[in-house]
This record gives sequence, structure tokens and C-alpha cells, in this order.
Amino acid sequence: MMKKNNSAEEELRDLTETAIEILFQLDLSENQIKKLINNECLQFLESLLQALKLGSCQSRAYATLLLKSAFTVSNPIQLISVKTEYCLKSREWYATTAGS
Repeated sequence: MMKKNNSAEEELRDLTETAIEILFQLDLSENQIKKLINNECLQFLESLLQALKLGSCQSRAYATLLLKSAFTVSNPIQLISVKTEYCLKSREWYATTAGS
């Protein structure tokens, strides 16, 4: 039973990493990022933060740059809906990796 669960988690992680890499490679404009945030704000940010938590080194780098772009172009009112815990986890991760 545990093996199936691990397989499903690995598949989800792989799909998330692939999606993040594709988004990064698309080199989205500010307007495109704004549209993505307007349509799928929480899901988009949660996926990026999940990649920071569990992804490969490369997908974490892509996720970090996409998060930076998202926070740069977002309206502050949009960001209110983001749970505080996600922001805190992101800050903690950044603080531990910034010195590396």
C-alpha cells in the first residue's frame, strides 16, 4: 500500500516539476503572469511552494524565479488571499538557502 502512495507522490512531483519548467521556459510577460494569477492565484502559488518544498534543485530555482515574478506583478489585494503559512514557509526556505 505504501509503495502505491509513494509512486503517486513521485508522479505528482514529476508532473509539477515539468509544469514549472515549461512555465519558466515560456518566459511569460508581466501581463501573462498577471492573467495567470488572476485566474489561478492560489493553485499557482501553492504549486510553486510545493516545488520549493519537494522539488529538485532546478525546479526549486525555477519556482523561486516564478514566485519573484508573481509577487512583483501582483496587486497587494490579490496576495491577501495567500495563506500566511505559505509566505512563512517560503521565507524560511529562502533564509536557509540564501547563504548556500
